[in-house]
Amino acid sequence: MPTELKGMFKQPYVSMFESAYTFDECRFALFGVPFDGTSTYRRGSRHAPMELRRVSRNIETYSLRFQTDVEEIPLCDMGDLTKLGDAEEVVKAVSDVCREVNQAGKVPVAVGGEHTLTLGAASALKPDAVVCMDAHLDMRDEYM
Repeated sequence: MPTELKGMFKQPYVSMFESAYTFDECRFALFGVPFDGTSTYRRGSRHAPMELRRVSRNIETYSLRFQTDVEEIPLCDMGDLTKLGDAEEVVKAVSDVCREVNQAGKVPVAVGGEHTLTLGAASALKPDAVVCMDAHLDMRDEYM
């Protein structure tokens, strides 16, 4: 893990896959953003990173469709970001991590939490496309 990132994470109590890749070995660097500070209805999405890890342990890793075992995908789990304060701090922290991971030649994979992390990731990477998976459809062409 790049020196700049050390101390920003707490390690998960369960990792997503049996096969653990180190940061140096991985192509994809996953990190959790346990934050739901801007939620307007029901809080709790801060638990999502740990819950995703927990339930992933019960998913079949081999895909017949793609003839691939996801445990062979070089992914490391860096843990969850710590010291998350307000939304501005979260955006900055996610942006900093995504930038450092990308500069190390890895693909950052942020799991959260809530929509705030998307802003941090997109602002750091300025990608041509963003893959955002959400638990509900709240993106609309117009509202009311």
